[in-house]
Amino acid sequence: MALSDSLTVLSILVAVIALLSEENRKLFLLKFDWRHWVGIGGVVFLIHIVLGFNWVLGHIPVFSVFAINGWPMPGTWAYLFTMGLLLYLFYKIAYSPFSPKKIEEVKALYRSLLLKNDGDKLVNAIQKYHLADVGDYLVQLKAIEESCRPAQMERLTPEDAIHRYPQIKEIRDREIAKLKSKTRLDYSAMVYKDIIQNHRFIEIAANTYPLVYVDIIKRLNTKGTADRRVVQTFYKSLVKNNHGQLGEELRSLHSRDFGHQFYVTDDQPLLFAIVDDLNVTIHNEVWKAFGDAAIEELKTKLNWGSLLMIEPPLGQHEDIEIWNSATKKTIVFFDCVVRKAIITQVKSNMHLYYCTDILRELTTPTLRYIHPGN
Repeated sequence: MALSDSLTVLSILVAVIALLSEENRKLFLLKFDWRHWVGIGGVVFLIHIVLGFNWVLGHIPVFSVFAINGWPMPGTWAYLFTMGLLLYLFYKIAYSPFSPKKIEEVKALYRSLLLKNDGDKLVNAIQKYHLADVGDYLVQLKAIEESCRPAQMERLTPEDAIHRYPQIKEIRDREIAKLKSKTRLDYSAMVYKDIIQNHRFIEIAANTYPLVYVDIIKRLNTKGTADRRVVQTFYKSLVKNNHGQLGEELRSLHSRDFGHQFYVTDDQPLLFAIVDDLNVTIHNEVWKAFGDAAIEELKTKLNWGSLLMIEPPLGQHEDIEIWNSATKKTIVFFDCVVRKAIITQVKSNMHLYYCTDILRELTTPTLRYIHPGN
């Protein structure tokens, strides 16, 4: 391999990096810190030493120790080092996580993408680099919560529990600090706090990339890991914005035989995340997201005199309109979780508050004004 060949390969590599979009180039460069650049510079320097080995050997005799009979020629070594460098850079681009020293810069880049409403690039980065690790982080966080909450705590008096709380909190904080000290989980904690819990990102993901949240929500099934604001904001956004996939999942559920309308499978991911394990719905109060959306819709419909949900005309068009309604989705969802709660013997009155509120809205004087003959 001649010097010109090596320079050509390196020039092509630099050109490829230069052609990347600004955000992709930033993401690529954030995988390197000064140690990586020193190592790459050392390999490039070594390639040039090998390519000019005869000249180096004539001017710096100490390098004669590397002149070993039977070993490959200098050009072969240059080729091997160049290919090794290219493979290393390919690994860094395609598979390597971000440098542990660049976490603040990664956070700043993600926030800038969020402010620019560049949801595509942000979601792609989250899915590619962090989503699996966020799930691992939540699993380990759940284990810490369970280990720091002894079974006997449930039987303590309120006074004794208050005295034990500082000790438990100290242990919990120490274990979480150890968890975050692992590079990938440190990034996971940052992404969960600054991106996954961000209201703007929830709205973006709920409308365009809802499956990003599915695996995360399934893991929020204990008191310690529950995140009511995230889960409720996500599902309320899906219901209010009439998300097509959620509507299809509820409609498919509703069309089943009477005895199977609580049975949700993993090919209905948005419902499966909250119904397969009812602890997710209970601890995150998911019914509130559906109920609030339905009540807001009912108030709006009644104010405008629209009673399509109450007295639907016959016909396919009206049927579609009914399924576009947040109230219809809420009723089907409540029906599903109540049936599942009965079958699995889960004691929870999670639906009653919203059922009474919906009935109250349906029986307001506005109805008598719209239908004076009733």
